Amino acid sequence: MVGGNGNFANDTAAFIGGGSGNKAHAAHCVVAGGSDNSVGWQGTSGVVSGGDGNVIRSKSFATIGGGFQNTVLLGEGAIVAGGIQNIAGSDFASVGGGKINSAFGKFSTVGGGGGNRVVGFFGVIAGGRQTFVNGSSATVGGGYLNAAMST
Repeated sequence: MVGGNGNFANDTAAFIGGGSGNKAHAAHCVVAGGSDNSVGWQGTSGVVSGGDGNVIRSKSFATIGGGFQNTVLLGEGAIVAGGIQNIAGSDFASVGGGKINSAFGKFSTVGGGGGNRVVGFFGVIAGGRQTFVNGSSATVGGGYLNAAMST
């Protein structure tokens, strides 16, 4: 731990760079700064770069770049680059940014936008608003209230 106040690191090689109220509970994890960010018990080698209220509750190698109240759940290698209240919830799922986007399928991606949700494996939403993808390899480029399903 380098600085800040109210930070807590309690596992092998866990590191907190600064900020306040940050928690590093997993081995080899990093919380670089910000406030109230945490890497949970199973988040081995997880990284939260900064922001406020970001949480990794997943398996190994998850990353949150920053933003506000972003979460990585269950996903090994999952990432939320930034934004507000985004969730990456499966192995290798990714959310680039935006607000209230979620990627719950393995290898799924939401690039950005708002209120978008992918639940199928390899599903993609590039952007837009309130768009939904369900099913393997389904894709929506953008727009509003669009949906793509595959069988």
